[in-house]
Amino acid sequence: MITVNSLSGGRTSSYMAVHMPAHVNLFACVEIEDSRAQPKDKKLVQRISDKLGHQFIASAEHEKTLILMLDLEQIIGKEIIWLSERSYDSLFVERHSFGGKPTRLPSWARRYCTIELKIIPIFKYCFLRLFKSSTDKVKMQIGYRADEMHRIANPSKNKNDYISYPTSCNLYGKKRNKLTEFNWRETSFPLISANIYQKDVIKYWSDKSLIFPAQSNCAGCFHKDEVSLHLQWEDAPEQMQWFADQEEKGLGTWLESKIKYQRIKEMQFTTNIDFSNAGSSCSGGCTD
Repeated sequence: MITVNSLSGGRTSSYMAVHMPAHVNLFACVEIEDSRAQPKDKKLVQRISDKLGHQFIASAEHEKTLILMLDLEQIIGKEIIWLSERSYDSLFVERHSFGGKPTRLPSWARRYCTIELKIIPIFKYCFLRLFKSSTDKVKMQIGYRADEMHRIANPSKNKNDYISYPTSCNLYGKKRNKLTEFNWRETSFPLISANIYQKDVIKYWSDKSLIFPAQSNCAGCFHKDEVSLHLQWEDAPEQMQWFADQEEKGLGTWLESKIKYQRIKEMQFTTNIDFSNAGSSCSGGCTD
């Protein structure tokens, strides 16, 4: 069975890439169509465009994430394949892979962004490039640490081992897609098996040259707490502005509390805050 590392650009999954090598390393890049968030370094933009195979505009992820994914490739001595099927913006105006258009922004209860922007690109790459038959599977290594057992305790976390994907379409009537269910992966958590904790990951990277973002995954991920989101306005303002702009398009708010991101930007705190006393990065389906 082919082994695949699912990488996010965080310290933990990067540690996994170094210490738990796989046949294939995949990074699903979350693209946005906002030139304000484009890296100023045109050579970096070109390098990312080359990795994606199309013109790159910007990402909802921190620029540091993009740079370190390029640098990590040199450290592990093996190619990291970048994937992107569609932009985040397209999720709000075009049909999804499973049909229909959204009526609300994604949230912790409606994580269709993870499915469309992370899971489906990885599934399609495996299905089209790695599988020899529709019944094949990959062994997917996911970077959950020994102190993150809660992330696999919920049986629903395994639902992405199965994916219903359109394989044909009726040529009559409403032309609905016909979905076929694939049991396409077996998940593996090698850092948990190796008893690797956050302290081990931090210690390993402490004397290395890679520069990580304070928190990985999308800057405005709705799984981040309000302190984190406020700090992201300082750390990745262009990406956060994109998230705030989406809340003005009539599709609700990212947070179930209905507090808008623009309001979070303006919050004032009575104590000094930094990422050390903010909540952890996204734990809702994207790896850290």
